This record gives sequence, structure tokens and C-alpha cells, in this order.
Amino acid sequence: MNASARTRRPQAGDQSWTPAARPGRPRSEQVERAVFAAVDLLMAQGMGPAYLTVERIAATAGVGKSTIYRRWAGKEALLAGAIPRVTDLLPPRDGAAGVLGGTGIRDGLVLMAEVLRAHPRLVTWLWLFGAGPEVRRDAPLGLETAFDERVTAPLRVVVGSLVGEGMAVGRFRSGLDQDFVSELLMGWLVMSVVFWRGTSSGGSVRGPGDVLDAVLDGLLDPPASIHGAPRDADSASDRAAVRSPV
Repeated sequence: MNASARTRRPQAGDQSWTPAARPGRPRSEQVERAVFAAVDLLMAQGMGPAYLTVERIAATAGVGKSTIYRRWAGKEALLAGAIPRVTDLLPPRDGAAGVLGGTGIRDGLVLMAEVLRAHPRLVTWLWLFGAGPEVRRDAPLGLETAFDERVTAPLRVVVGSLVGEGMAVGRFRSGLDQDFVSELLMGWLVMSVVFWRGTSSGGSVRGPGDVLDAVLDGLLDPPASIHGAPRDADSASDRAAVRSPV
């Protein structure tokens, strides 16, 4: 068949003509979605990266091994690509208003937790690497590096920026180390995203924001800066009395 026959335009009433399949981006994106969904499913079933194989991933995704190897160099590269980039999930930074569009420290952290919690794939990877030390131990070094580059490092940058902006305007108690405060709040963020299911106490359900308030109450100066409004004097003295040794 010559080139003109292969590329001829369809004629009126020509029911036999169909456009030739065009390999390229749409097909590769479809394969990527199927493969990453297979990784999500297998990990949700309790399989860590060390137990996943290209054969199992391909079978679950409904694609051939050759399809995977055409796109990724191997399992490690595939899994690294499956780790979501935090920078693609969070709201863009407003350079004029500061981190997360100028939200305050508390609201910014709560917003981050809510946004990240809405992405099951990220929650899974945070759980694997944040709560399972054996996963980090067994995972290839390249995969751990990819997790740190895509998830841990960007989160530290955003949390550190929130803390830095707060310290620059005197929101935190004097003498606190910025890195220490950032790591403390990073711990709250990861625990909130991965583990929070709500706990009942005396018939009430407290959310992660309540836990964050308790943490910030010991960091901010004055504690009223959590919400930017003065605290009731009586309630403040009551809390001080509770903290005082008997």
C-alpha cells in the first residue's frame, strides 16, 4: 500500500474507513494511570515495595510486561514514578501573601492536612515510609530518595516557611528553634494525614485541629495568636491553674 492510500481522506459514504491508531501521549497516559492504579491496589492489600514485582503489577494493570519496560527502566523507576509530588497537590504559593495564600499558621497547617488527606495514593506512601520503618529498611535506596524528594522535602519547605513567617512577625515564643518547631509540626501533619480517624471522649469527637491547638498553645506568643483574637482571661487563668503543680 502506498503512502497516499494510507493517508487518504475518507470519502462520503465510505463506511470501511477508520483512522489509524496514533501512538503517543493519550495512550501512554492511559497506561500510566492503569499501572499506578495497580500499584495502589496492591499496596492497599498490604504489599510493600519489596514484595511487588513487575509481573504482578502488569497482571493487575492488564498490560504486558513489555509495555511496562518500554516506559520504565524497571520496578524501582516505576514505583518512584508512582509517588505523588506534594508540590502538585498543594495550593500554589502566593508570593505577595506568603505560604498558602497568606493563611495563618494554624489555618495553613489544617488546610495542608485536608488537601493531602484527600489523595489516597499520598496517604499510602506516607503510611509506608512514615509509619513502617521496615519498609524503609527493605526499600531500594533510589525509592527512598524519590520519596524524600517528592514528599518529605517539599513538606518541610512549606511547613518551615509557615513557621519562618510566623517567627518573623513575633508569633512564636522567643528562644524557640525554627527547625525544632518545624519538625514538631511536621509530625502533627503526617500523623493527621495518615492516622486520624477521630477519637471519642465523653461523647464528643475531637479532630486533628484540636490536637494542633494544644500543640500551638505551647508554642505561640501569646497563645491567643492561634486564631488571632484575645483569649478570655478567665479561661486562660483556668488553664494556667490546671498546669500548675498541686
